[in-house]
Amino acid sequence: MPASSWATRADLIHTTTMTTLNKPNQMRGGVLTPSAAIQIEYSSAILALVRRMCDETKRVMKAAFAESVHHAAQDAKERPPALEGFPDPEDQPKPEEIREYIKNLGPRARIDLNHLMLKYEKEFSRTAKKATKRMVARTLKSSSVTLGLSLRELSDKLTLSTDVFTDQLQEVVQASTAEAVSLIKLIPQKYLTEVQGAVSRSITSGNGLKDLVPFLNQKYDQNIRHARNVSMDQTRKAYSNINAARMQAIGVREYEWVHTGGSVHPRENHQRMNGKVFSLDDPPVIGVMYGQEVRGKPGDLPFCRCQMRPIIKFEE
Repeated sequence: MPASSWATRADLIHTTTMTTLNKPNQMRGGVLTPSAAIQIEYSSAILALVRRMCDETKRVMKAAFAESVHHAAQDAKERPPALEGFPDPEDQPKPEEIREYIKNLGPRARIDLNHLMLKYEKEFSRTAKKATKRMVARTLKSSSVTLGLSLRELSDKLTLSTDVFTDQLQEVVQASTAEAVSLIKLIPQKYLTEVQGAVSRSITSGNGLKDLVPFLNQKYDQNIRHARNVSMDQTRKAYSNINAARMQAIGVREYEWVHTGGSVHPRENHQRMNGKVFSLDDPPVIGVMYGQEVRGKPGDLPFCRCQMRPIIKFEE
């Protein structure tokens, strides 16, 4: 059925459902909440790869530095005694010798890191495409079910099909998939570039693993948090965008902003928008990015957890 027909149906239902209105001229559906199970499944696939990349990077770098120290120790053993009959008492490399070998580690470290970069760029690309495709497919089904349940809260007599798949929705699916894949694919490039910088600094200082291991441990925790936040945020965005496209297709063009909270630093303007009704056709200002006002809906800004409640209004 054409979208215009759905809009007509939505405009006419008030003649039989006025008794269900929460306010004199509107009906409110249930809050549209993204599936936690889909978010967890999607993030788990990405997190497993992040852990593997970080673990292998740490193992490879430790092996490279250990090899440098080993060479320094071998040279110390082969060094002739200063005076006959008075060998070096500890037969161990001197600190300055170890630092010299570490400084010569640069080319080896770059080769190892380039190999890791090539390897994990391919693996993240493959995993991102596969996991995102599944996430979006599951989100499409979840949207159809939850949007349908939400609209039933408007009225038992309101029956609108929510499994519509319009050209606009197709564009939304493609855009959501492309954005999620591109953000996931950036993870190894960003991480390994930072590791390269840390390796260079540890070589220059001559401290080697003493400086590098704490950095790698810190970056491991940061990457896990970043990957989890990005994957869950992209799942919420896909869900919100798919719902918005379907709502517009069936003639439900307004929603109530629902601020869910739960953030350490909630956006004050989103708190003020809580409970207010907005139009998908005329989105409100939701924040400022790069000095420019941004208009949109719940979930559009990075890591926004706000949600929508479908609204149908009627003329007085």
